[in-house]
Amino acid sequence: MSLFVQSFAHAQTIQINHQAFELKTVMKETEEGFERQEIELYRDDHQLLTHTLRLETGDCSIVSIELGDYEVKNNQIIFYSY
Repeated sequence: MSLFVQSFAHAQTIQINHQAFELKTVMKETEEGFERQEIELYRDDHQLLTHTLRLETGDCSIVSIELGDYEVKNNQIIFYSY
């Protein structure tokens, strides 16, 4: 089981189809000491989803990097993973 310590770095409110959503960029740290940056999507104070923006894991012999991004376009939020 992984535990996360988190702190909020940035929040943004957007309107899509006359609905207000809040996007929060969150920095977390796993109990193994790896940093994780995520975007959390909320509506009416209910978390709808979490999307990873950056996560690096590994040890001295291997490193794994997960990258993501998002874009607000017209009445859509588009999430990307690399």
